[in-house]
Amino acid sequence: MELIVMLLYLVCMFAIGFYFKNRVKGTEDFFLSSRSLPWFVITLTFAATYIGAASTLAKSGIAYNLGYQAITVTIAPVLAMYGFSYIAPRIRKIGVLYNVGSIPELFYRRFGKTASLIAAVIILWTLVGTVGSQMVAASRILEVICEPWGVSYEIAAAISVVIMVAYTMFSGLYGVAYTDVVQGLIVLIMVGVGLPILAINSAGGWAHIRTVLPPENFSFQPNMEIIGFMWVYGLYFLSGPPYWQRAFASGSEKVARRGVFSASTVILLYTVMVTLIGMAAAVIYPTFPEGAHESLIPIMVRDLYHPFLAALVIVAIMAILMSTIDSYLINAAQTAISDIYRRIKNDVTEAEQLRLAKWVVVFLGCASIVFALNIRVIMDAIIFAMTFYSASLAVPSIAALCWRKATKEGVIAGMFTGIIVATLWSNVLHNPIGLHQAIPGGILCLLVTVFVSLVTYKPETAAPFLEINVTDIDQGEAISK
Repeated sequence: MELIVMLLYLVCMFAIGFYFKNRVKGTEDFFLSSRSLPWFVITLTFAATYIGAASTLAKSGIAYNLGYQAITVTIAPVLAMYGFSYIAPRIRKIGVLYNVGSIPELFYRRFGKTASLIAAVIILWTLVGTVGSQMVAASRILEVICEPWGVSYEIAAAISVVIMVAYTMFSGLYGVAYTDVVQGLIVLIMVGVGLPILAINSAGGWAHIRTVLPPENFSFQPNMEIIGFMWVYGLYFLSGPPYWQRAFASGSEKVARRGVFSASTVILLYTVMVTLIGMAAAVIYPTFPEGAHESLIPIMVRDLYHPFLAALVIVAIMAILMSTIDSYLINAAQTAISDIYRRIKNDVTEAEQLRLAKWVVVFLGCASIVFALNIRVIMDAIIFAMTFYSASLAVPSIAALCWRKATKEGVIAGMFTGIIVATLWSNVLHNPIGLHQAIPGGILCLLVTVFVSLVTYKPETAAPFLEINVTDIDQGEAISK
């Protein structure tokens, strides 16, 4: 039943991608949907990009063990995304006025090629690692589905790569965004509403859950590990490349702000629902195998519910993963071609960029499977991918966008400081007092970026600040292209 429903689902996704295929004429269409996405698409593609393996499978596992602490992990990124809704209009307007479509391109406009290439390499590493973490989750789900046929983790991972890479290569951001609308609705209905109700009912009701689980599962007492997650997530989701890409692709400044704000609210409510699923699972499976908590949702729906309903939930979870993987793959292809290859080979044509971008999707998909086969715990994979970005590029990105006195020397020094400090803190000092390496890395990145920029700033030779009309942003006026 699961395989039949999943096959129908994949056919529908490919049909949507085929419908939008003819709109892709160049790289701006492929990477930014011609900067034309309406607010409801921005809302759902933004939310669907965030709602992935970590926010569903990993957080349900955290809720199984720690209860309400799973919500604590989301507080920082949601606050960051609410903050992002106020800089998203500026991102969109700068994109239109200065023909900017990515963070490295913003760096290039302000600080030149060297800073741009450093930023692009950091971003590419983060995106490939995040795709790998989603591949971990996709493989686990396919492994559960195909268990009766003896399908291994490795084979399941390979199946995941073929499906996701082919879909992303086919559609571009038009297909990615509009399939995210369908995928987002499936996820919110099946996992965000239906599954919590069914899980709580199967666990004997909320009153019974409160009686069975220990009191500490109903309190917010973040430990050092949770604080580390919050820091990494908070910085990343204030400056994450896929979210900037959505802001660049918005139809207007008002659309960017409204879409991101709405998506942040959806994400917060979804996290609460996933937490309830994990806590109900702790009652249903009081002795669930240690280390397998991230697989509890697909196992739970297979054990407890009608095969058709289980198939719908499994497809919804696959939709969660697809909506994140395709977004990160296309963003990684943009980084590799537009922000690295084009900067090195200046005479590359538009057609060549588009052709190479599609093949880069294939290559990066294959690279991500290597990541997936070597790191098999979803939360570990996510944090590993995002740590160095949060420590090294989050602060310089915001400085490039908003701070007139930011200099090339300042942002380059800040990026290298974040990477070096995070690496030494983790690998040499072994995280003293349990403090996550992204925290000292990010703090020192901020201090060095500000200090070096102030020392090297000279008004007569300053990096060009991308001026915009703030009044237009407040009014939410669209810009004619």
